[in-house]
Amino acid sequence: MIVRSALVAFALSFPLAVAGAQSFEYAPGTSHYRITSVSKISQEIMGTRNDMETSADQKVSVVISKRGKDTLALTTTLDSVTAKASMPMPIDLSQLRGMKVNSLVSPLGVHYSSERVSDPAMQQVASELGRLLPRLRAKLASGDAWTDTTKDKVQQMGMDIERTVVATAKVLGDTTIAGERAWRIERSHHTLLSGSGDMQGQALTLEGTANGMGIMYISPKGVYLGSVAKEEAKNTITLVASGMVIPVTSVTTATVERLR
Repeated sequence: MIVRSALVAFALSFPLAVAGAQSFEYAPGTSHYRITSVSKISQEIMGTRNDMETSADQKVSVVISKRGKDTLALTTTLDSVTAKASMPMPIDLSQLRGMKVNSLVSPLGVHYSSERVSDPAMQQVASELGRLLPRLRAKLASGDAWTDTTKDKVQQMGMDIERTVVATAKVLGDTTIAGERAWRIERSHHTLLSGSGDMQGQALTLEGTANGMGIMYISPKGVYLGSVAKEEAKNTITLVASGMVIPVTSVTTATVERLR
């Protein structure tokens, strides 16, 4: 699952007059989101290429509370999740339902920490749920642009991954989402991944890159209203014992829609 970018297709969305710079920080409260994603994946094993398509539909609840002047507590609960793949095999994600991730973030969405998850099947989902809120600036105005570099560690398939993300954002202007005023912010990113670990007793290493582009919608009241994005990734997985190299490429589109 990739939750780091997403889209909202809303019935009403039109420009408004834009005022000067306004202060921003995420507000305490509860929001419910629907996250949908589609991934087209290609991998090559011993000269044989395998293509597949997967899709996922999740509903999450997010509770934000004030922990201190510079810290928010973020509790994200995966209320429901379904997935399917083009391969003739069922995908059972029932063990993920009800999973709760507790994180600490700044009032601007900078991720500080999340509880570590030991189950490899849950690691990547937990890592991304703790990073659901986009990283923003304290002052926002139409035309503003900035670049942020984030270095953190995430868990994926039993591996500890060092991730560096260089993201560029620009406030395109105001819009209205379901009757509520929102900033429309364009965001692009370049990501580097590197790590190693163990999956089902097999030592692995991973090296990869990803590039993405999307639009996100943020309420001046401090609420994440949703986003749309597309990401293309190229990863190389190496089986340490045999030296086998498995290239994996993927193209993922994702949407996040705030339900209430």
